[in-house]
Amino acid sequence: MRPQTSSPEINLGLQVGAATEPPRAPQPSMLPAAEVAAGGANTGPISPAWQRIWLRAQAREWNTLALMGSSKRSPHGTMHVASGLARVSAELGHSLVILDARAIDLRHMAAMQSRMRSLASRGTRAICVMRLPSENVISVPLAQVADAAILCVFLGETKVVTSSQCIEQIGRDRFLGTVLLRPTDKINFK
Repeated sequence: MRPQTSSPEINLGLQVGAATEPPRAPQPSMLPAAEVAAGGANTGPISPAWQRIWLRAQAREWNTLALMGSSKRSPHGTMHVASGLARVSAELGHSLVILDARAIDLRHMAAMQSRMRSLASRGTRAICVMRLPSENVISVPLAQVADAAILCVFLGETKVVTSSQCIEQIGRDRFLGTVLLRPTDKINFK
C-alpha cells in the first residue's frame, strides 16, 4: 500500500502539497512533457485536484506559462508542479515542453527568451520554471515574455511581501492564480 498523501486543494485557483524528494525526471533546461510525465510510477488516473489545477490554468489562452516559486526546504517543489501539469497535458495528448530557468543568469537570459518565443510561434506550449525575483532578478524579464504566470507559494517560507512584489514586478494581469505548497507533503499525481 502507498502511504497517504494530502490531496491538492484549490485556493485562488490552485493549491497542491509539495514534494520533499527530487523529481524523477532529469532536469536539463528543456524537457518534453511526456518525458517528465513518464517519471516512474505516476501512471493511472490523475487526481481530481490535479485536473482542477489544469483546468484553472486554462482560464486564459497561453502558449508560454511562467511558473514561479522558491523554497529552501523543497527546492524541487515548483518543478514538481510543472511535472504535474505536464502529466495532465500528456494524458490529454497535448504537446508541452518544460523549460528549467531556476538557475538562469544574465548571459543566458536572451537565449531563454528566444527559446520561449520560438516555441510559442510554433504553437508549442511551454512551462518555464523559475525562481521568485527576490532570488533571481532574471525571472522578471523571463516571466514578462510568457503569456501567463502562476505563483507557487510555499507555506511557512514565502513571505506575503515577496509574493506581492513578484506579482507587481511581473504584472498582476499576467497571473492566473497561486499554487500553495506545504513543504512537508509529497505531491501525489493520483
